[in-house]
Amino acid sequence: ALDVFENTAPGHAVVDTSVHVLTRAEREAAAALPRVRASNVYVLTLFSVTHARVYVHHFMAHYVALGIRPENVLVMLNHERNDTAAFEAIEASFQRYGVQHFLRWAGAYNSCNRLQREVQWLHALGLSQRSQWIVPTDADELIELPSRYDTLPRWASHVQHGGYTAASGTFVDRITQSGALMEIAPTPSLDEQFPLGCHFTRRVGIAYDFKVVLLRADFRATTGHHNVATDPAYFNRNQNTRSGYCAGIVNAHLVPVPASPFVQSPAKVRVHHFKWDSNTLDKLLKRVHDVKASGASHSKESLRFQHHIEEHHGFICVWCDELLCKNVTGTLAKYYHHQR
Repeated sequence: ALDVFENTAPGHAVVDTSVHVLTRAEREAAAALPRVRASNVYVLTLFSVTHARVYVHHFMAHYVALGIRPENVLVMLNHERNDTAAFEAIEASFQRYGVQHFLRWAGAYNSCNRLQREVQWLHALGLSQRSQWIVPTDADELIELPSRYDTLPRWASHVQHGGYTAASGTFVDRITQSGALMEIAPTPSLDEQFPLGCHFTRRVGIAYDFKVVLLRADFRATTGHHNVATDPAYFNRNQNTRSGYCAGIVNAHLVPVPASPFVQSPAKVRVHHFKWDSNTLDKLLKRVHDVKASGASHSKESLRFQHHIEEHHGFICVWCDELLCKNVTGTLAKYYHHQR
């Protein structure tokens, strides 16, 4: 199996660099807490109406198999235009699985605006209790749990009983056998359509390849879900003040006050990242344009991805040693019995 359990990305998984060390009393108190109920574990995700509808079946099959109740799936939908028919079409795809909660967002995608909407929505839904847990994820991200745990609620119980308030994961970039940017099909599973696991995000994009994958609901993730905002001032000044990026966009009074100090689990899981499909180049070109227009520097990683694909004539160079590609088909197979 591809070894991605090391912390491979720059930076740190929290904004506040101080580390709280659990006392014996805190560990004992955490161990005595009741198990996390399935009704208290929520998946928070974002789907692009334009590009991500093809992921709905794969996404829902995966997370339902991981013990997530469809009524606990919270779907933000982004479309550049206020296209009612397009919103209704993708909502209908989710509703077939029993999903009930949608937040429509008409306008150009921006990670700061996304963060603002997430904070507002979670506040409106009352998701701020220490008994509740959030799985922040994107449409193209499927979590692989540690082998000892077959559902997200059971793993959340393990994290909670260890005294931790969050856990993170590391990307496994899933790519086709040839490196071609293939159109995603309804069947077979994504695990079979994209058999290779590579370090594309880390080695080519030189980008963050870790994300928060489980978070107690009295904390909030930062932009991109790469970090946890352990410093309350984050939502006033934001981490990108040098360019003014995101500064002051989130209403700090909507952010819950944590019931205990932040403590991140040292163990990481794998996040299988199915981003690299037939829409990749179009999305990269648009992101480069949009981010440049905003004055931020995040277009650099998208440019690196774009140049790599263009240099290899529309392919990802899975034969290049630097990407460390391996066949990892089967790692998600146990979750796909709902598709058979």
